Amino acid sequence: MNGAASTGSPGVPGMSAPQDATRFRRGLAALRIDGLGPVGLTVARLLLGLGPGTVVLCDDAPVGTGDLDWGYLRTQRGRERSAAAVALLSAPERQRDRPGRGRGLPGRQAAEPVLIEAPEGARTPGVDVRLVTPDAPWPESHELDDAGALLPLALHGPGLPEVLVIGPLLTRHPGPCADCLDLHGVPRPVLRSTLEMPPHLVHLVAAVTVHQVQVLLDGRYAAACEQFQVIVDLGTGAASTMPISSHPECACLTHLPAA
Repeated sequence: MNGAASTGSPGVPGMSAPQDATRFRRGLAALRIDGLGPVGLTVARLLLGLGPGTVVLCDDAPVGTGDLDWGYLRTQRGRERSAAAVALLSAPERQRDRPGRGRGLPGRQAAEPVLIEAPEGARTPGVDVRLVTPDAPWPESHELDDAGALLPLALHGPGLPEVLVIGPLLTRHPGPCADCLDLHGVPRPVLRSTLEMPPHLVHLVAAVTVHQVQVLLDGRYAAACEQFQVIVDLGTGAASTMPISSHPECACLTHLPAA
């Protein structure tokens, strides 16, 4: 130790101004997760550790026997996953054990996120980032405009998933948008259960996804999923990106950002 004076932030003792700003940025964020199978539920746990202000959980599927291996309770069998996940992640003992809770940023503990359940297809204006996991159907076109940005996840492979594709981040402006994917010939993600995925792959998919969301929320760097697909080989761990920009013939290029 060199005895230098602390450069803490006046907002939170012991925190630098950038750390203080990061905590508040995260605390103002509203996130939505569609699909609460193993990947979606694990993503939710990790995202809550970042300290977002609000997390909306959407999945009308009933909790089944296979879900019990991933943290749902036997007493929740038959209940909608969204309601079960809100109850599960809101329990005080679960909050204490939440991954990353109280870590990553020094100083005072952030306020607990607000957890909300919503039915599939519900409109949730004001959401900053909406994650569509493989366990969720692709949203209807009118739903795409409700979130500030939509981040799709896709798993590819004939049996066990072999490749994870994250993104590109779909926004109102600047693109690309969902219609750009069609014009580029990029297939949209398809519904795929993650119940049979090995735990290590579930956690890998969730960790890479949550890292992209963290970069988006913190705003210090451009996330890899912005105008790119992040492609991860789940067998080797090798990662690459493929650029996907706004299509020159898409109507989204005529949209002007809100004043």
